[in-house]
Amino acid sequence: MTTTLLGVQRGTPEATLESGDVTRTIYNRTFVVFTDSPANDDEYTVLNNTTGLPSLNDTWSGNDNADSNAICKSLSVINDEKNRSYWYVTAAFDSNTDAAANSNSGNSSPVNLDDDVDWDFETIEEVVHKDINGKAVATSADERFTSPPITRIVPISVVTYSRWQTAFAASTIHAYVGKINGPVFLGFATKVAMCAGIRARLRRIRGVPLWRVTYVFKFNPFTWVAEVLNQGSYYYEDGATEPTPFTDKRGHRTTGNLTLTGGKAAKGFTFYRKFDVHKLVDFNPLIFP
Repeated sequence: MTTTLLGVQRGTPEATLESGDVTRTIYNRTFVVFTDSPANDDEYTVLNNTTGLPSLNDTWSGNDNADSNAICKSLSVINDEKNRSYWYVTAAFDSNTDAAANSNSGNSSPVNLDDDVDWDFETIEEVVHKDINGKAVATSADERFTSPPITRIVPISVVTYSRWQTAFAASTIHAYVGKINGPVFLGFATKVAMCAGIRARLRRIRGVPLWRVTYVFKFNPFTWVAEVLNQGSYYYEDGATEPTPFTDKRGHRTTGNLTLTGGKAAKGFTFYRKFDVHKLVDFNPLIFP
């Protein structure tokens, strides 16, 4: 893969600001870069492999002027939507280094690269206890199918976010992976979204250390709450302190349906118990578009 600097789109002062005796000049210069492998090259390749692009802290030098006080404070990269072989790299220079430094404080990155957002789907297999009309999955004698159980395929949506961050802590993985959403997240109701993974890789782009962090979320329309048929080999008679075993007409031990209070369910009635097996957290502080 080869990247070639084709030329400069513009390179003039964008603004001149005066405050007292201090004159601050801001310059923007956009470079046009061509790559011969548009399917494989990304922002990282364009910035690091293209000869002639400025680096952070380089001084401004225009076609007909130079300003040694103006320092390159940020780099932005955009891919041409109509022709992916062309990239536009904009370098921002600022003669007021203190003000420019303040604008890059916090977790904002001096290298501005696009985030990647990919939606996809997966399928999971789930045991079915009742059909789409609410009827229990059982024989005509109300015996459950357990060997093998009846299952269904459930499609779930999957979103993968990849973005550049100036900082990353491994504690983020432990805080979110394997957890499900409490508050609404990306429009999905509580207990529907699960953080399935977080990966981070440290890269260096024209002298700037940045983390490429990827977040994976999976959305189950039936929620990630475990649901099981409330069925067992014992039940409680009203007022009894000891359980009574379920038996068939011949007195053989069997299983039967239970009410949610542990009693014997009437024929044809089924009840289900739900269990929260994943910890609830708020994913919104991660700040996704």
